[in-house]
Amino acid sequence: MGGPEAPEYAAFPMQSDLYARLAFGENVSLYLEGGVRGDTRPADPSVAGRFGSIGDRLMSREHYLMWRTGSTGAYLRAGRFFAPYGLRFVEHTYYVRRYTGYDLYDETYTVSGGYVGEDWELHASLFTPPPASFPDALQSVGLRESGGAVYAEQRLAGMAAVALQARVGRSGEAFRTEAGAVGKLWLEPPRVLLLGEADFIRQQVSAASFSENQFVGFLGASFFPVRGLMVGFAYERYQEDLSVSGTARTGFDAQVNFFPWAHFELVLLGQYQIIGTGAASEGPSASLFMLQLHYYL
Repeated sequence: MGGPEAPEYAAFPMQSDLYARLAFGENVSLYLEGGVRGDTRPADPSVAGRFGSIGDRLMSREHYLMWRTGSTGAYLRAGRFFAPYGLRFVEHTYYVRRYTGYDLYDETYTVSGGYVGEDWELHASLFTPPPASFPDALQSVGLRESGGAVYAEQRLAGMAAVALQARVGRSGEAFRTEAGAVGKLWLEPPRVLLLGEADFIRQQVSAASFSENQFVGFLGASFFPVRGLMVGFAYERYQEDLSVSGTARTGFDAQVNFFPWAHFELVLLGQYQIIGTGAASEGPSASLFMLQLHYYL
């Protein structure tokens, strides 16, 4: 990984999580998640040093109580989790996660309710960051916004879906409003999944009486050539201020997911970014390559 400077390499355990779900009858359940977050540049990179710092790296990103009528129908959920919004990628490096309030360890305490049907779903949420008095294992990083989100999706003919969404969030310094759309299309003969998302964001900084309009978008395709293999390509765009040239960030992504055996996954992710004017010869660039091994119990 790296930018204009010399490349930097690091190998480290990214995350270790344990999950538990306790059911109380047919309609109520308790979901708990906890684990140890990774440390890219530990002060002591030895095995003993990594194990010795586990207590400082404990984190519970999700824990909530849920009531629902069944696999479809109404539901109500309360606890710590991201409000339903956007394409909900696992990879937090994608712009539509990083710049919309859904970056890594940004999970909020949320109350969410809605309805999931066979051909449509609707979600409405209120959220707030963890209180400052909570221990580090329950804290968040990055944006600390309180607000609400709405997501509505309509599925079409079992092969496509379109959605509209909106989100508002207020922190101590700024107020953000977001509105966007999501599209999904499955093509059966070539076994290709097309995904798209576009969001317009207006950010107002009250202390400086300053506001800016932003845009973030994603367009990608995932191929499933054989069983156990997924290959994806994507184009991303983020403009920090639509009225100022040179504030854009453009990303080109390639990803390979390989499932050699049950419970195992290998992920190779590459991202090339052009920062600034939009042309590699005119602005700085940065690249990121990650090889990940996942094991699921």
